[in-house]
Amino acid sequence: MNDGTEAILNSDADFIRTVERQSSTEKFYAILDTYPNGVLKKSALSSKPYPSIEYEGKVSSYDKNGVLMLEKKYLQGKPEGQAIYYHANGQIKQIVEYGIEKGMIEFVKAATTVKYRLESFRDSTGKDLLKEGSGYVKDRDFEKELYEEGNYVNGLKDGDWKGHFLKVNHSYKEVFKEGEFISGKATLSDGTITKYKTEESPPEYPGGINAFLTYVGNNYKYTPEAQQAGVKGRVVLSFVIETSGKLSNIKVLRDIGYGTGDAAVKVLERSPKWISAHNHGMPVRVRYTLPLQLNIENTTPQSRF
Repeated sequence: MNDGTEAILNSDADFIRTVERQSSTEKFYAILDTYPNGVLKKSALSSKPYPSIEYEGKVSSYDKNGVLMLEKKYLQGKPEGQAIYYHANGQIKQIVEYGIEKGMIEFVKAATTVKYRLESFRDSTGKDLLKEGSGYVKDRDFEKELYEEGNYVNGLKDGDWKGHFLKVNHSYKEVFKEGEFISGKATLSDGTITKYKTEESPPEYPGGINAFLTYVGNNYKYTPEAQQAGVKGRVVLSFVIETSGKLSNIKVLRDIGYGTGDAAVKVLERSPKWISAHNHGMPVRVRYTLPLQLNIENTTPQSRF
């Protein structure tokens, strides 16, 4: 699964990830994600080993039929330069420019953001539907699995926008000014209407992420076996923050034995509730990866995202 934070709008395991480094001299790790049917979903390079994925260079994404849908460049884990989206027939659909000073905001992971601007939006015949970056657009977003429509001015969202998710009964209306999000109102699947002030918001632990890391450090208990062995090393876990704020799907991704992984799981199972993440006003499940640096000489584990 993806590193850091990942919104989950569909199944909990809709692809399989393979991470390889051809030799000890290779600088990058090769990342290959495949759908359950074996079709390639994503190919990329990472400067860090799993699970601490940090994309570098070109990342290519494909649909379930193996058709190229997106090529995106990364620098130190953040989108950089041009990203190109494709129609199913191979024609360019969108050209987006990242790393600009003034633009729309995209979350990379947790609270990390990058700004971008739409340079071109074309139909399946190759005709550009924008004139100098301005015009009305109706779009199906491949990555976020949603449909939305509204006006662009100089490559930035402007005025009233509306949209809905393709796999859940959730719709929304939003207002932008020169790419800046102003306000939003969503209608959830149960009919509830909610207003929101940001397009996306990451999950939040009471008191902030540092309070969560303090909670983990203060409550982790070394097993007698770990103390006797004088353990030292890194344990890595993943977990899902549900829309209710509870933690679920807690898994040990890397263990150093002596009950160290199970001890970490117990701490997360007792975690207080979080404030759930939201995407266009809709509560969403988010997956986190948590590394714990253990050293029996320091009884408090060091942890960070």
